[in-house]
Amino acid sequence: MAKSTEERKTALLAKRAALDAQLQALKARESAAARKLDTRRKIVIGGAVMAHCAHDPDFAEAVKKAMRSALTTERDKTLLADWIKILTKAG
Repeated sequence: MAKSTEERKTALLAKRAALDAQLQALKARESAAARKLDTRRKIVIGGAVMAHCAHDPDFAEAVKKAMRSALTTERDKTLLADWIKILTKAG
């Protein structure tokens, strides 16, 4: 027996909902992968900057100045305070 128009419509809407859910899951995975990659880049860049500060006092001074102007939250300032003190003693 042939399906009624209403049954076909219901089946198509269910397929569309399933495809929408799959697209949403794919977008979420892509977004998570992009955030993970960005975090890894920040870690590598931060490590390189810290290592270079240990060898170049002028660069270390520039980084300290940048940190003082860029850090806006007390949480971040507290996190980096010890490292900035080490730079000050080394320079």
